[in-house]
Amino acid sequence: MNDNSFSHITGEDTKTRLKNFVVIFLPGILVLFALSIIFYQKESTAREELLRNNEMFLLENQIETLRNPLKNVVSDLKVLASQQEMLSFLDQGTKDSFTALAAEFLAFSTHRQIYDRIRFIDRKGMEIIRVNYNYGLPKFVPQEEQQYVGNRDYFENTLKLKAGEFYMSPITLNSDMGKIDNPPTPVITCGIAVFDRAGQNRGVIILTYLADQLLQPLRKLAQEKKRAIYLVNGQGFYLLGPTPQAEWGFLYPDRKDQTFQARFPSAWESISFTEKGHILKGEGLFIYITFYPQLSVLEPRRAYLNPDGPCGCYSGQSEEYYWKLISFVPAMTLHGSPSFPLGKNLVYFDAVLLLLLAVTAWLLADTTAQRNASREKLREKETRLLTLLDNVPEGIISVNEQGIITTFNPAAARIFGYTPEESIGRNISMLIPPPLAAEHDRYIKQFLAGGKSGMIGRQQEVTALHRDGRTIPVQLSVSVVRENKGWTFTAMARDISEQRKMEHQLLRLVTIDALTNIFNRPYFTKKLSEEFDRALRHLRPLSLILIDVDRFKSINDIHGPEAGDAFLQALAALVISLVRNVDTAARYGEEEIAVILPGTTAENAMALAEQIRQKTEKLEIAHAGGVICRTISLGVSSLDFAKEITSEQFVKMADDALTRAKEGGGNKSVLF
Repeated sequence: MNDNSFSHITGEDTKTRLKNFVVIFLPGILVLFALSIIFYQKESTAREELLRNNEMFLLENQIETLRNPLKNVVSDLKVLASQQEMLSFLDQGTKDSFTALAAEFLAFSTHRQIYDRIRFIDRKGMEIIRVNYNYGLPKFVPQEEQQYVGNRDYFENTLKLKAGEFYMSPITLNSDMGKIDNPPTPVITCGIAVFDRAGQNRGVIILTYLADQLLQPLRKLAQEKKRAIYLVNGQGFYLLGPTPQAEWGFLYPDRKDQTFQARFPSAWESISFTEKGHILKGEGLFIYITFYPQLSVLEPRRAYLNPDGPCGCYSGQSEEYYWKLISFVPAMTLHGSPSFPLGKNLVYFDAVLLLLLAVTAWLLADTTAQRNASREKLREKETRLLTLLDNVPEGIISVNEQGIITTFNPAAARIFGYTPEESIGRNISMLIPPPLAAEHDRYIKQFLAGGKSGMIGRQQEVTALHRDGRTIPVQLSVSVVRENKGWTFTAMARDISEQRKMEHQLLRLVTIDALTNIFNRPYFTKKLSEEFDRALRHLRPLSLILIDVDRFKSINDIHGPEAGDAFLQALAALVISLVRNVDTAARYGEEEIAVILPGTTAENAMALAEQIRQKTEKLEIAHAGGVICRTISLGVSSLDFAKEITSEQFVKMADDALTRAKEGGGNKSVLF
């Protein structure tokens, strides 16, 4: 074989390799190119659908951020209308009761911080009490500065409401003498009629709600998510718009053309006639949902409109008043997805293939340098982690599979009282009360056996043991990681003792009567409703005792209010000593005490009533050198399953029985 033949064979071999390369490589590139186009088209469609779903989910969540504050306003109205200070003022009308009610309004404004004005207005339309929020410095308005508002819509519409119903105005901007505040202050005026214990309408309570509380979360969301979120009313005017100058066009004459409809006329045509959905237009993607602010706070059983009168709100409020919450994704953002044109796809994949050849060679030379850089970065990361561990406010504790502590940071030392040196190397049971220590060991064994532990991956509240022997409530979150030596469990702990203490104090303020140290009337109403429903559901007996002090007023007249308070306190203590733990004793009126008796028949309820009455006869209260003695009258009602009644009628039965006892001379127990 000579050189020429060798060259010929070699040339033929090279051509064959090139041919095979083309046969294999070219179809592969074409298939890859075709698959890439299909993938990106599907990816683009899926991305658009995901975007729509995410935006709708986001808007539905924001509806709750709009609804919940409005529900709280209605709840505040009902609390203010039924509070003890209001009822005492309506009954007595004294200077002291007026002062107490005014102080309560001022304290309520200071605590809630969401009402520009809190007012009590009498039936004639004259302000009796008015508290201005005054930019965070609540102030009681003197009587000479109070106004007549009897000709205002919110007063007229609120005055005609029934008990428990409320009024809510459309959102607007606060103004004084027709001049809008600067800067603008969005407000919603809400009201409730006030009734005394005799059921007589005595006026209204009006709350001017600072509605920017509703708009701020939407602004914050728009900033955080870097998206356009609009809130418009039924006419398309912006409540929350692209710029502050575009908002509230229905209140500013020079902004009448600043509407969503003017900016997006085609989209508005669809949005204004449907409850929720999405629209894809040339400008971009619109996702929207409708919110009815006035109807959203009604109870489900009352969420309908009554053309003949109020139904939770006055008849002028209807389903025609609504807001549209709109998320707008511009076309540039929407199409800025990985959906490239065909030519760019070809260039992209060709470039990738070429880069792979270059990168392969480069990686061989660069491996050592990258390894050294990775080690340095790992050391820096460990240093930052240790610094974070020492300065984080939560206690961080790690234990191994045997429950031995391996990490105990300074925050954990502050929480549990042990230093890191005292803790590391000891068993975690030192931080767990004895009854719970065995349960902790069971969690670890269950996890190591392949099962799931309820402690892993969720935040929970547990009881921990401090070094000084006391138990403390701790909010705990546990994670687990697999390391060379086995599993490591890491817990983040936060001491919530002060939080629980504040919650307990707040609950006590809300439910306990300050004078008698028994439950107050709002709690009684809530508890009776629960027990009444439970008795009907399970067909169990239920009885109620109403107790009224005979000639109570004479105690105050002869011995002074302090003596009357002392007698009520002693009577409350006597009642508490005679009832069971499952019973509920509450101060029902000024000198009235109510006792809810679950599972108690009429016969047993009368026996208890007689026991209370007889012991009260012997009750003697020493006061100011004298002795106070009084009798009581008791009215008893018991649930009869043969009769269909409400919980309110159940109370009235006991009240009627009490009235008969009083009319019969007092010092009696009467069963309805």
